[in-house]
Amino acid sequence: MGVFFAHLRDGATHETSDSTTVGLNTQLGLRYFVTKNVALIGEFKYIRTNWNFEESGPTRAAGGFKGDFSAHTVSVGLAYHF
Repeated sequence: MGVFFAHLRDGATHETSDSTTVGLNTQLGLRYFVTKNVALIGEFKYIRTNWNFEESGPTRAAGGFKGDFSAHTVSVGLAYHF
């Protein structure tokens, strides 16, 4: 679980709106030591949250804004430990 923050700004009127919500933030990783000091790293990260902007600021004309955000990230790397 995590806390997520979003900020909207209308480019024409410069009105702003903020939203704070709770979402899911998970991570899974593996580390394999090739030698005593060098390791291969693999990680997977998943993020999911829902945004709800009220009928104010830059979303007033549209009647508010609701949206879902979801992201999958895969990372691989090489690490040196000393």
